[in-house]
Amino acid sequence: MLRTLLLFLLCLLLPVPQGALAASSGQTPVQAETSLPLNRTTFHFFSPEDIAANYKASKIIRVGYFDQHGVFEGEGEHLSGYAVALLTAISRYTGWEYKWVKIRFDELAQRLDDGTIDLSCGISFTPERSRLYSFSKLRAGYENTCLHVSSMSDMHYMDLEAFNGMRIGFFTDSLQYDVMKRFAAQNGFSFESFFFEESNEMSQALAEGRIDGYVDGVLRGSGTKVVATISTDPFFFVTHKDDMEVMAPLNEAMRQILLNHPTYLARLYDSYLNISSDVPVVFTRSECRWLATKPAIRVAYSREQDMMDPEFGGNFLYAFLKMLERQSGIRFEFLPQPSYDACLKALADGTADIMPDVYPQLSFLRSQNIFSGRPFYNAPITVVGRLHDKNIPGQSCTVGFTREMRSVMLAYQSAYPEDIPKIFPNIDACRKAFEKGEVDVYLWPYPAASLQDDPPKDGLLLPTRAMYPMALGISPHASPLVTSVLDKVITSTTTATIDALLLSVAPDSLLDVIRRFLRRNLVETLCGLGLLLGLIMLLVMRHNRRRLTDLRAAALTDPVTQGPNRARFLMDAAKILQKDPRRYYLSTINIRKLKLINRACGLRTGDSLIRFCNREFALRSRQGELAAYSGSGRYLLLWKCPDETTFTQRMEELCSVADMARKLYQRPVSFSCGVYVIRNDADMEEHEP
Repeated sequence: MLRTLLLFLLCLLLPVPQGALAASSGQTPVQAETSLPLNRTTFHFFSPEDIAANYKASKIIRVGYFDQHGVFEGEGEHLSGYAVALLTAISRYTGWEYKWVKIRFDELAQRLDDGTIDLSCGISFTPERSRLYSFSKLRAGYENTCLHVSSMSDMHYMDLEAFNGMRIGFFTDSLQYDVMKRFAAQNGFSFESFFFEESNEMSQALAEGRIDGYVDGVLRGSGTKVVATISTDPFFFVTHKDDMEVMAPLNEAMRQILLNHPTYLARLYDSYLNISSDVPVVFTRSECRWLATKPAIRVAYSREQDMMDPEFGGNFLYAFLKMLERQSGIRFEFLPQPSYDACLKALADGTADIMPDVYPQLSFLRSQNIFSGRPFYNAPITVVGRLHDKNIPGQSCTVGFTREMRSVMLAYQSAYPEDIPKIFPNIDACRKAFEKGEVDVYLWPYPAASLQDDPPKDGLLLPTRAMYPMALGISPHASPLVTSVLDKVITSTTTATIDALLLSVAPDSLLDVIRRFLRRNLVETLCGLGLLLGLIMLLVMRHNRRRLTDLRAAALTDPVTQGPNRARFLMDAAKILQKDPRRYYLSTINIRKLKLINRACGLRTGDSLIRFCNREFALRSRQGELAAYSGSGRYLLLWKCPDETTFTQRMEELCSVADMARKLYQRPVSFSCGVYVIRNDADMEEHEP
């Protein structure tokens, strides 16, 4: 009994399907598919094993496509576009291979029904279409309802009067036609409609003048400009009705892409559908009249702002402002201010019209009594911390900021409200406070700022989840057209252009690099300079000593014999005679008729004879005695002999050198001699042997 009662109560609590209630009451069941697809959770997950198995068991999916700006463009191997890129990403999970089948839009339902195609993309949802196709649960992307005219047209942006009576082209059975009808009825103008099956036909009709403009879902076009953006609507993948064999894995692959890469669809949108893709900026009639006056805008900037350098034309913010100046036609006058706070005050007082960067938070803007433009760069905020330090962003740590980073500090605090900010006058003060342990982390300078340097020795760059959306600060006293014109130029600026500006900033000069190095390594630099100076002095002294040695050797060496010359002989003889008081004999020996030998046999033979005699005289001189060539065939000998008999005996042996020379050179060689005797009492006597 108890079990029966519990089962009865459980049945009462269970929900009854709506279709069952309708059927029991005789009513037609409500078709839930006539509303937008819901993100119902499925349980078809792609594990690594599933992905590998899908690649091995490849399946060919026939994709029907029709010419559609941005979504499908080209044919065959040259087919590209938003849907092609997205389906390529989906195939990473499903392992699908695609066969591209070109169709007409009006035959989409028939081709899905007869099985000649399995899938298509770029289809907007309507209740009528939901009865024909199965729509993907997740949106494949978004398309815009845009009115394109020729780029040579003088039509202004959102010029409703000029829209009246236009001949406008639409895709057959497109959602944009209904949107444009409602927009025209709401704004009191009418237009003539022309329908086309393909975008190429529509573009050709515009070029030939058969229509004045066309409406499609892409913000870019070839040779066109956008004069109205009316709505944004999602588009989906579609398959044959209730074809879960294709739709189920496609839905799960889309879910995995969005879970693993949340910004993937946004990047695809920027690449294929966004206004930033070569679309010229179109101004309203009032904006054109204002620009025709050639307005001048006063730009307040802080002298301490490292990313503004009008004097030398460097750094990111200045390069960005010059780009806005070129593309908008507005002339900028740069007004330097002493600080960031002074720039904010100049905007509030009306003495300046814009400033390079502010945090576009409404409470901050109201507190300063200023406005802001559209954010032009979402800068990541990075801090310098220590490895393995527990005090990291988000843990109530103390964070160092400079006075110039007031807006950056507010952006950081919005992500980490529990951290404690500490203000310093400049980045060097922040760095020193970090090295002393006064702050746990400090803010890294702006992207592409010249202040960016290597972190401290014990420092580490730590990424944060905080971002700084940089926007122009605008004075409430400035013309409202300043905001609208600059916002349009910023909107048309691609992310790639911003990245190029960040990379093209002026590099640091050599003087800046040297100053930064000296500031960070003063003690090491002084020690290094002292050592370098000492090393230079040692090298100079060594060089001078070697040079002096070489000069002395050249001055005391005979160039012919490469032995001691007369000057070296006299210096060495003086030293010997001063130390040794014994008897010495000073002899001069001259080669007779040397000039005649030179003339007859040549200078080479004469020099050889001189070297031969010099070598023999040196061999016959003993230790402590000297022999040298003094030039012009004359030699000097200083011999130590105890008596005249010994000296005479040695001189007779010396004369045998003449006999050797005569035999060697086959010339009459003879010597003439003169002798001086140096006695103990330093008296000199001359002997004629």
